[in-house]
Amino acid sequence: MLLKRKNVVFILLAYTFSWSSLLVLNGVSNPLMTVFIIGTWYMAGPLVATLILEKFNRKTLVSYFRVPRKSIRLLISVPLITVFFVCTFLTLVYLFGNLFHLNGVGRMSLNEAELIVRFNELSGQSGHEINDLPPHFDYILIPLILFAAYMGAIVNFPAALGEELGWRGYLFKHNEELGRFRRSIFIGFIWGLWHFPIILKGHSLKENHLLGGILMILFCIVSSFLFNYIREITKSVIAPTLFHGSFNATVPILTLIVIDGKSIINSPVGILGSMTMIIVFTGCQPLEKKKEKTFSSAILNGILKPNLR
Repeated sequence: MLLKRKNVVFILLAYTFSWSSLLVLNGVSNPLMTVFIIGTWYMAGPLVATLILEKFNRKTLVSYFRVPRKSIRLLISVPLITVFFVCTFLTLVYLFGNLFHLNGVGRMSLNEAELIVRFNELSGQSGHEINDLPPHFDYILIPLILFAAYMGAIVNFPAALGEELGWRGYLFKHNEELGRFRRSIFIGFIWGLWHFPIILKGHSLKENHLLGGILMILFCIVSSFLFNYIREITKSVIAPTLFHGSFNATVPILTLIVIDGKSIINSPVGILGSMTMIIVFTGCQPLEKKKEKTFSSAILNGILKPNLR
């Protein structure tokens, strides 16, 4: 049952705590302060809701973080899924934008002059303008993405945990009866709707805020299948938290080198981002060794026979 008491109370607590930060954000013009408030206040809502509903029970909370020994290798490899996402995303941009010139996709650029203009455009009011890039920036792009994926997983872990302890912790645990397919849809929808107010404020998807909010919900639903999959095969909330932090760290790189076009299409959380998540989720299926019980086969069963777990 989707609207059982635990779900309703969790949603009310998480949304109230997070959305209350908008009262402060409305008066903030500094981009760095905006990022700080979102990372420390807005993103903490699901964590606060989980702590309250789990009654700060140490044993219960610790259980979310336990990692079976056989999952440690997968845990270390999680940021590589982000690298897989980045490479796939850029491939789609290059294919649809640079080669086929589809309207709204934009294009991938490693031209120094264009990247300097793009960086200064994105930096906005922060005042951190640049006049040149590191030498041979195109050569260090892949190492930079790899570095950002692993460093982001560590540095962004506290902020990402603010979300993941709720989505892949509390909601994942207390909605097991929904089965893999419906649970992924449900958590993804709640996750996406939680983002809606800051998308309406122009965060991430800028051209059409209402459409951007809807596309964010779609992205979160699609992404939820991959996040839940990572949570399930590692049996710990740590893995999706690492992936979340890693993903967030690489988004600025993608935003920098994908120019022109419309963000609702070429943003990592836009239409191309959702397409990429589907590809990455499909490509990650070999991580699950028991072929007869793969996550994807359970998703297919969920579509064809929704009552099955």
